[in-house]
Amino acid sequence: MTNTITLGDAMNQLEASLSKIQAHLEPLLSSPLNETIGKLPVMDRCKLEVMVAYAINTLFWIYLKTQGVPPSDHPVMKELERIRGYIQKIKETEGTHKPTMSVDKEAAARFIKNALADSETTEVAKKVVEEEEDNMEVDEEKVEAPVEVTEGETYKKRKPEATKKDTNTPAKKKNAKAKGKKGKN
Repeated sequence: MTNTITLGDAMNQLEASLSKIQAHLEPLLSSPLNETIGKLPVMDRCKLEVMVAYAINTLFWIYLKTQGVPPSDHPVMKELERIRGYIQKIKETEGTHKPTMSVDKEAAARFIKNALADSETTEVAKKVVEEEEDNMEVDEEKVEAPVEVTEGETYKKRKPEATKKDTNTPAKKKNAKAKGKKGKN
């Protein structure tokens, strides 16, 4: 047995669907749109106005399709794209939009590796870079400035709670050793 749908069945399904939609829209359509919009918070008002515009233009797009007019050549497509831009802006404002910026981890690792190789760094620094390549994850809130490592120094991650009075930094230790050597000569 084949499961065929007749035109009458399809029309009945369409009418049932439209009845459900009308029941959902009844609270919105029971009073003038200006009154309904005026009662809403600003963000909800923006959402409603954008969705109404999108629905109207989508219905017109469907009408064009049913009339055999290719909607891709019609100005309604530009209008739908414009409205999609507004929807995107609303999502960005609410914070529900995923950020478009991303870090190319492979390119960053190559850049760091080449920069460290050019400055003739120590083996410890090279191992750290290789470990970072394997475990590279970017936390945008905790991004630190790059640390320059020169020959003879080792790479140590700085502790965020260190203060200016901290005398245990590698640079201060190096300066203290240099002063000690000058005094003995």
